[in-house]
Amino acid sequence: DYCSRTAPVQEILNVLSAKLDTQCTPDFSNVETTQVLTTLKSVGNIGKTTTSLFDSVMKCALTEGIETNVQVASTLSLKGVTCMEPVTNGLKSVVLDTTMNTEVRIGSYLAAIHCFNAGDLQEVFDKMSSETNEQ
Repeated sequence: DYCSRTAPVQEILNVLSAKLDTQCTPDFSNVETTQVLTTLKSVGNIGKTTTSLFDSVMKCALTEGIETNVQVASTLSLKGVTCMEPVTNGLKSVVLDTTMNTEVRIGSYLAAIHCFNAGDLQEVFDKMSSETNEQ
């Protein structure tokens, strides 16, 4: 869509990415949780992403030592973004990773489900039905 490619929107997405790059560390996010959650809410509200912003959001979701609520909020911030294959595949890889925190996996599933195709869904269902449920 044209709007997301305009310079002002790209600048906002770059600012959000840069903010997350500094905020998504255990030292910062566990002390300034509200600031990180506000930035992630902004990502969700804008509904657009770039490769750089997606990478920054996933850093928040996957960095060890960041509180679970921030990790889950990271994945859910991508729930309304325009479907892009790298985003869908990145979220799907978290869903399929049995070593990940269950809540983060569920957040990734919720964020990606609207972009999944039949093959993606089948892959997730097959993986989930072969796992031992520990909840």
